[in-house]
Amino acid sequence: MIDFFNRYFNNYWIANSKLSLFKISIIILFLFLLGSIFAIVFHQIYFFYIFLIIILVFIISSFNKILKYGYNRKIFEDKELNFLVYDNKKPLNRFNDTRILRINDSDFSSRVWLSVSKNIKKSAYLSELIDLIPSKLLTKKNHILHLGGCANSIPLFLAVNYSKLINDVVEIDKHFSDVSKKYFYPLFGKNDFKKINHFNADAKEFVKINEKKYSVIIQDIFISNQVPKYFLSATWIKNIIRSLKKDGMVLINLGTPSSEEVFEILMNLPKKLHYKKLIGIKNYSGFVCLYLYKIN
Repeated sequence: MIDFFNRYFNNYWIANSKLSLFKISIIILFLFLLGSIFAIVFHQIYFFYIFLIIILVFIISSFNKILKYGYNRKIFEDKELNFLVYDNKKPLNRFNDTRILRINDSDFSSRVWLSVSKNIKKSAYLSELIDLIPSKLLTKKNHILHLGGCANSIPLFLAVNYSKLINDVVEIDKHFSDVSKKYFYPLFGKNDFKKINHFNADAKEFVKINEKKYSVIIQDIFISNQVPKYFLSATWIKNIIRSLKKDGMVLINLGTPSSEEVFEILMNLPKKLHYKKLIGIKNYSGFVCLYLYKIN
């Protein structure tokens, strides 16, 4: 029975913000009243005890999940565009409270920490990705291109920790840029974000007409939980390589592909381009990252 409640009540409702703490309380009250009514109508006290046991299991299961995964508080919701901004708070570790932008009820999300000090320091989620970039590219006045912005957690993190960098963010949906500025920028304290430039454009078209050279290009483009095939094609890789400076690098978030999908991606890379390191695959926080270094 405990497994049943864990699977069908907590995993779905608590972890995915389907129930608030208020609604949980209403359900508990409803079950209590239902048990009382059954006991009175059928003159059998064991009906009441059965419902009491169900309530107890539900409470234990719910709070077990809350302690483990935290509880969610809605900040903003756009039902028309189907995205939600909410805070995930962990009672036992408030330092890891996060603000999350979730899209289309999928597992895809963009997040930053509610703790300003956590955002300014290297967080585990982003530091593993950023550590792939040579320090010489981060500590000088270099330009970084971000293809895909969403909540802008990566450019915000870089802007706060590496003040010399200039971050250009290409996000096709202006709504996400506006939501990021309103609900995510303030979490980084009183910082000057003039070195984050927003371009609301299709990444494909932006790269075609772009004449600027970047030291680092970070691709974080997804539709639902998948990277669109075009953004892993040889044609696309050639296009973004043209926007790199000498000794620049490309980082591509592949999400969570299978080993077969990773192999297919590697086989589709353009063969005639030259790399300092031909290819690199790195796991960071459960994601797979493809990185390329350019040489002339």
